[in-house]
Amino acid sequence: MKKRFYKFIFFTILGWKLSGTVDPSIKKCILMVMPHTSWYDFFIGLFVRGIIDIEMNFVAKKRIIHFSV
Repeated sequence: MKKRFYKFIFFTILGWKLSGTVDPSIKKCILMVMPHTSWYDFFIGLFVRGIIDIEMNFVAKKRIIHFSV
């Protein structure tokens, strides 16, 4: 259900597309996504992670997670 929701937002509402593949025989790799042009990049990354069904982790600087008032 979550995957369908992510696909709907990513493909239908945002109008994005995915191109390329990740070879399933590769057990570990590092993908770098840059430049970050807006705060939407984080959510787009979450949608892609949910759509392609590959276990992914991310690293972010402390400032993006820690919101101080």
